[in-house]
Amino acid sequence: MKRLAFSIVFLAIYLASLDVYAADRMRDGFPDLPKPARAVAERSLACQHFWGEANGTGDERDKEVARTLKELKCDRVERDLKKVRAKYRKDPKISKILDEASIE
Repeated sequence: MKRLAFSIVFLAIYLASLDVYAADRMRDGFPDLPKPARAVAERSLACQHFWGEANGTGDERDKEVARTLKELKCDRVERDLKKVRAKYRKDPKISKILDEASIE
């Protein structure tokens, strides 16, 4: 029973740390990436954020979100991420960081 309790506590701490890490990327972006890769990665996170805000009602906020998604060119962010991945494919550190920005 103690072992199960320990496992549950460990899992909770681990899951909480994942949320904190993701929040750091939303706040701080990807300063550890080269400039072209950073721009695409940060755009991808912004697109994910705004996709989550779209509600499909057509109200003023929904229209604002749709404009933002268009400005960010979210319809092609995955294609742009693939191009950046190809450019830096020989650098495992950059590839791993780009995984954090991917929608897939």
